[in-house]
Amino acid sequence: MDETVLFVDDDRLILESSKDLLASRGIAILTANNAEEALALFHQREIEVVVSDNYMPGMNGLEFLSRLRELSPDTVKILMSAYADLASALAAINRSEVFRYILKPWQDEELVGVVEEGINRYRLNLSMRIEDENVLRSLAQTIELKDPSTKGHCDRVAVYALMIAEALQIPKELQRQIKYGSWLHDCGKIGISEIILNGNRQLTDEEFETMKKHAFWGAEVAAKANLSELARNIIHYH
Repeated sequence: MDETVLFVDDDRLILESSKDLLASRGIAILTANNAEEALALFHQREIEVVVSDNYMPGMNGLEFLSRLRELSPDTVKILMSAYADLASALAAINRSEVFRYILKPWQDEELVGVVEEGINRYRLNLSMRIEDENVLRSLAQTIELKDPSTKGHCDRVAVYALMIAEALQIPKELQRQIKYGSWLHDCGKIGISEIILNGNRQLTDEEFETMKKHAFWGAEVAAKANLSELARNIIHYH
């Protein structure tokens, strides 16, 4: 498997046993002794699935997984803990912060099964996101066909916007929405006549007023497509 699983626990024996178990099934695994060490790993590389104990010194597992929602939103999150933590674990699952819960001590086949479910969930989510992004980019490129002078413009806007977002350390999920809004910021041009878009002349006052409406029309399209408020605002106010 190409995906990497990170196991986080303050008990070294648990880390070693889980590492041996998962490695024997062909699963690539990293380990961390605490949440802070785990967060440092996320700053260094992509990690597809994380399995974290709840009770750990310093930051507990629920707080750690909550932090990951911004740092690594695509990572599938699995929580381990004792029976006494069941209520808080179920609450986290209901808030969609945690994919699965494992009761300690676990059965080996149960742990392997849950981790494999997590990997499959990651693959499914990735596949769906790629399909969605392909649709959005195709829409942006279709709109550019109406206005050949702007070919590649939407991609360039997205590249520059993401460079700024990265420099400002904006969370990954928000960066994704910025990318979508950048790709589609001109989608309202679908309602503008090609005579206005491609006319090699100064626009009349009436044509200029029509041209200005493309941002509003684009935001309406984005709303019907259920894009996020951030993406809609980028389209509306660009």
